[in-house]
Amino acid sequence: MTTKASSSSLLEQQEAERRRAARASVFLPATIFFVERVVEARIQNASATGLLGEADVELTIGQQVHFSFESRTYHPGLVQWTTGRRFGLSLANALAHITGQTKTWQEDSENYEARAVRVALDVPANLYLSKPPRPATVRNISETGMLLDCGPDLRLGQQLLVSIKGRGCVIGRVQWVEAGKAGFRSEASLADKLPGGFQTDGTRLASS
Repeated sequence: MTTKASSSSLLEQQEAERRRAARASVFLPATIFFVERVVEARIQNASATGLLGEADVELTIGQQVHFSFESRTYHPGLVQWTTGRRFGLSLANALAHITGQTKTWQEDSENYEARAVRVALDVPANLYLSKPPRPATVRNISETGMLLDCGPDLRLGQQLLVSIKGRGCVIGRVQWVEAGKAGFRSEASLADKLPGGFQTDGTRLASS
């Protein structure tokens, strides 16, 4: 009897948690990445078009990865080359992401064209390796999470990177799975994770 009561209470708490945050119904295309491994890396230089880094991991040319420089925003990049522990990654606005430097191009007086400014660095970063991505749809969203229409094969506790078209990338974990849908809980406020995305008025979350 006690066990049944405790289970019932736990289910009620979980359901209350799922519905606690004010949410907005949306229909947003997204891509989900199943995080398999997080690797520490050092960024040695960067420009407006990419970066050079070093990490204890085997990467392949053409592999898509995500980088986080301050554990708040996540940027997709493509591996261009590898030599031992070193690798080159194409990543739009890499230098601005890392340093905030806005002047990332300069005139080439000999060829009369702009070229990317490359700056030497020694910056720690996290490299997120994932399985091939899967398309998904965000059906509703709150400050703490979202409902994903994403098909089968997700599991409880699974770490995901969710990239919402035009609104950035967030990281979190699967909280529940049911009939091809999943509850996703972000590791930080989505209002903060999605700049220019969603704003809260204290009672509901509305698309901007």
